[in-house]
Amino acid sequence: MVFSMNDDFGQQVKALFNACIELQPAEQLNFIAASQFNQDVKQKVMRLLDFSGDIDVELSRLVAQTVKDTLDVEDLQSGHLIEQYRLDKKIGE
Repeated sequence: MVFSMNDDFGQQVKALFNACIELQPAEQLNFIAASQFNQDVKQKVMRLLDFSGDIDVELSRLVAQTVKDTLDVEDLQSGHLIEQYRLDKKIGE
């Protein structure tokens, strides 16, 4: 796979990231080190690959916080009714 170094920064990051996302971590490091991309692109891709959080959990948290902030929604508490359901307790906190 050949990548053009004339592409803008975001396209270079995307190309390198997509090229190594399926690789094992050690292979990712070797692939990035051997690539012809500049150091800024390599560092950005390594930061993206190093993201250790659960993306689904983080995304859900961000969406919930945005909805809460935007719509002025209060936190759910034990005893709240949601249609025909009563909240006994929060899970995971």
